[in-house]
Amino acid sequence: MYTTRRSLSAASGKLLSAMKAREATCKDLMPSLPASLHKFFGASTSALQTMEEFARRQPELLEEIIRRKEKNPTAAGVLATTAEPKKPQQ
Repeated sequence: MYTTRRSLSAASGKLLSAMKAREATCKDLMPSLPASLHKFFGASTSALQTMEEFARRQPELLEEIIRRKEKNPTAAGVLATTAEPKKPQQ
């Protein structure tokens, strides 16, 4: 049976490493924070788990998202893919 092995690239690994470091920092800060902020700082764990699952399931898509974000870090939302607007097809 033919299978492909998809592995994380350096960019994905860097993103996940940064998220793990952020989670560790949040866990270290947690005891000194007021209870009202625990939920906010605790979200770093679920965000990391979500991103790890996404990286495992769709590594190519994650790579493309990272590549586009690095190419234009100020871009947000829908970006034009053509120089001129096109009429919608009926």
